[in-house]
Amino acid sequence: MKKIWPIIFVSIFGLSLNFLGRKHVVLGVSSQEFQQAYQEYISASSIYQSDYEKFILSRSKYLTFMSISSESEAIDSTKKMIISRIDFLVKYVTALRIKLALETKIIDYQENLLYLQLDNELTSLLNSKELVNSAQDLKGLNDVESNSGRKYQTISKLAYKSLGLINYRQNLKVVTDLRKQVDILNNKLEQYANLGTYDLTNSKNRFEQTDKQFRDLEIKIEEDKKKFFGLVDSQNDPEKAYLDYKNMISTQKSEIINLFSVFEEIIFLIKKT
Repeated sequence: MKKIWPIIFVSIFGLSLNFLGRKHVVLGVSSQEFQQAYQEYISASSIYQSDYEKFILSRSKYLTFMSISSESEAIDSTKKMIISRIDFLVKYVTALRIKLALETKIIDYQENLLYLQLDNELTSLLNSKELVNSAQDLKGLNDVESNSGRKYQTISKLAYKSLGLINYRQNLKVVTDLRKQVDILNNKLEQYANLGTYDLTNSKNRFEQTDKQFRDLEIKIEEDKKKFFGLVDSQNDPEKAYLDYKNMISTQKSEIINLFSVFEEIIFLIKKT
């Protein structure tokens, strides 16, 4: 059995799968709930690591002695390790769902879909405990382990998609704030231009050039998000896809901050006119 390492919060840190036609999830979550869920995840992660180490020792003992007592001990420690790993994943998915809801408000189809998929995995994880308890030997537990490995891959992809969406929403808020200011500035330019007493040629040219850069960036942000989701689905390493996307968002934030400065210079030009 291979060890499944804990998924770490990076950067911030039985439902039907026929989501078409479903209403958006109505949420009532708080930052306090997330903090509590996150602490429970940390605690469950520590318990899992401890149980995993005991499992390694008992497995080594069984492979060395191949006795009935060592086999019994190996079965017990294996069951305990898998159960604690399920608990750890349950706590992780629970905390992630709360964080996704807090940061995105689940306001579009993609966020709603992810939230419900995480909920589906949460239900599946809880049900999988029965399979562990019903296993009678190491072979049966090995089958459960293989199944949980596949489940981990699914949860991992959903997790990185969720983290990507959280980063996207945080970035989009900065974009939205800037767009509001740009629209106000555009209205001011039109008002001054209608007065006919100011030469706003330089200000208007600078504004149009900068606004085009901003609009191009807005388009790129949406295209990059779509590309990121495709990469997570198609690659065997969703973590790399997420980290690349996170770095891309960081670059975009820097570009937005630079645009803030340029628009401030335009306002200064208008005031000097």
